[in-house]
Amino acid sequence: MAAVPGRVVVTAAAYQRVLGAVAADALGVPRRVPRVRVSDEAGSLRAEVRSPVRVRAGETVLALARDASARVQEEGSRLTGAAVATGHIHITAVENRKERVR
Repeated sequence: MAAVPGRVVVTAAAYQRVLGAVAADALGVPRRVPRVRVSDEAGSLRAEVRSPVRVRAGETVLALARDASARVQEEGSRLTGAAVATGHIHITAVENRKERVR
């Protein structure tokens, strides 16, 4: 494939939106809720997420936060094509999930 002139720039805001959506899915909150900051960590991305978490019966806040951190790193890397070295999750509030009764 021939080289194409120009360059591609992915902004921090673009990374923040993608990583925020991944975190929101993992934490059970709407996608607009998590606040994400990205920075450089030795050539990889470092993501800091601040968000509430919704917890159902039988779930723990710690388990959900660990899962969210792993998903931000793994899915974030897969979706963006950039290595996400760190996914720090700061839980700001805990909400109970309402189970739907049929």
